[in-house]
Amino acid sequence: MVFNRLDVTVVLCDLQTGGCGPCQLVHKSTLLYPPILDLKPPLPLHLTGEWVSMRCEIKHHGLFLRRRLRVSGKSWHAEYWFYSDAKCTLPTILAAAEGNYAGAGSGVKPKVLGASDYDFHVERGFLTVFEKGLAESLQSDGKCGPSGNWQVGVARDLTATGGCPALGITLPTTEYELVRIESDSSGNAVLFLGQSEERKGVKKERPTHFQPPLLQCATPEFPLTHFLNSFNGGGPSRSASTLLLLVVFLV
Repeated sequence: MVFNRLDVTVVLCDLQTGGCGPCQLVHKSTLLYPPILDLKPPLPLHLTGEWVSMRCEIKHHGLFLRRRLRVSGKSWHAEYWFYSDAKCTLPTILAAAEGNYAGAGSGVKPKVLGASDYDFHVERGFLTVFEKGLAESLQSDGKCGPSGNWQVGVARDLTATGGCPALGITLPTTEYELVRIESDSSGNAVLFLGQSEERKGVKKERPTHFQPPLLQCATPEFPLTHFLNSFNGGGPSRSASTLLLLVVFLV
């Protein structure tokens, strides 16, 4: 009797799934009838603390990102560090925002099973650039932040000017967020936030899928003003037009 590779695979699956409920569901499923698996139960939504990217995250247009979120009570502060290299060692720009948040309301049914809808109200925004070319571009624009010179590595408060039109940043605004907390294989709490698509219009939609998870730090919370510390490094020279594409990830 001759077995082809598919026959052997089926026989092995039958032998190996006897004590595995999910394995049996997958084995008995078809393309028309996919398996219905139980979701890993989410942890209670206790956002207080500090959450950071677990790795250097890949974005479109050759950009790389690390995120940091600090939550204290109903206040939050977020940092988005953009880099020009895949190891996240050469920063190009730091965008920061802060405000308060609240649940979307009991009458709103989440679009994603096991997740919760939250509204993050953005009240203040800050921008730090680490490339001379981008600093000169924002300086010549004249509408991004208060009057004064843009300097490499120095944070600028965008709140008074209502954001930065050159980058598409508008203040104040509201981000319609998708939130879920789980535990990883080591028992650490990880936070999933919604992945917003590039917006072609003015209407904001709530996300339907997640970004890479953020890991909860075990150290005590930092003050919300910690982000104002200057960074003395500098990134490689890149055109300002390329860096302006950062806006699709910030608004």
